[in-house]
Amino acid sequence: MKKLIAIFFITVTPVTLFGQANILNAKSPSEIGVTTADQDKFDNNKPLDYGYVGDKDILFSKTVWEIIDLDERVNFPLFFPADTTLVGKERRPLVHYILNGVLNGEIENYYVEDNLKDKMTREQLDRSLRYKKIRRGEGEGIGEERISIEAG
Repeated sequence: MKKLIAIFFITVTPVTLFGQANILNAKSPSEIGVTTADQDKFDNNKPLDYGYVGDKDILFSKTVWEIIDLDERVNFPLFFPADTTLVGKERRPLVHYILNGVLNGEIENYYVEDNLKDKMTREQLDRSLRYKKIRRGEGEGIGEERISIEAG
């Protein structure tokens, strides 16, 4: 009999200790998850306030730069559609938004190379956005007159 009482208390005690009072006391399903005034009063679910951390207290930091390879299949949504005349205005490649941000002045810092030391001027950026368009020539017209430089 003592063993039966001990087994009963061992199985029932954890249920009563760790049971959720809100579920046990709810009279309808709509009351489940609703907190009481006492629970709201003692609720302390806000982030902890951390003190100031000085530069001398930082032992290690690391900056990770990743290259986005647009030839990988998983990154295709960042590159396509390459020809934006065939789709609506909601579908644009990532480069479109970056260039618009630079040209509108929302992105101010752009660099010559990926070392992030030499800033590029607006004139250098405009020169790098130009491309050469080669038109179809007829007969002997395969020289310089077929190549026109247009802004990108």
